[in-house]
Amino acid sequence: MPDVSVRSMVEVDKVLGAAYEYFISRLDNPIHNPSLIQGEGSRGFKVSFPFDAKLDGGRIKREAGRALNYLASRVGQDAVDFKVLLSGSSHDVSMTVDLGKAQKRLEVVALVSKVLDDSGICGPMRVPYRDYAQEVRRLSRSFSSTHLAMQVDALRQKPIYAKLDQAILDKIKEIVLQAR
Repeated sequence: MPDVSVRSMVEVDKVLGAAYEYFISRLDNPIHNPSLIQGEGSRGFKVSFPFDAKLDGGRIKREAGRALNYLASRVGQDAVDFKVLLSGSSHDVSMTVDLGKAQKRLEVVALVSKVLDDSGICGPMRVPYRDYAQEVRRLSRSFSSTHLAMQVDALRQKPIYAKLDQAILDKIKEIVLQAR
């Protein structure tokens, strides 16, 4: 099993619990069979619904997709595995999180928060800095070396980021790119 901190596992469990609660509450169907998934370096949940005419597969997929979006926004899209199996007898939904990849994402979020705390950025002023970190992370998955540097420089020219403290943006960029 990868070296995963207890703090990361607790955070992943909180996020999984919130995704599960959201998913179940949106379907408003008390008949389901939940189970936990704990594998080598992963955690998750599986929910099985008996076939029911009132609960169609399209609605299950739609609500599971919404829960997946929440989960992916918290621990990273690449850390989440998602499956929906619609058979004649049951509808099964499973979501698992790779703890190693999730920990990496959570550490980056914590380091960015620390930089913002140390710089005295609080409240709603944190939002554009966090957005910048997410954009740099997204770009780092699509580009490498020279092209990445050009894309990040172009990103900083956007009006929303041009108004921010450039020294803080440099620190955030370094944190995100070192975590690749």
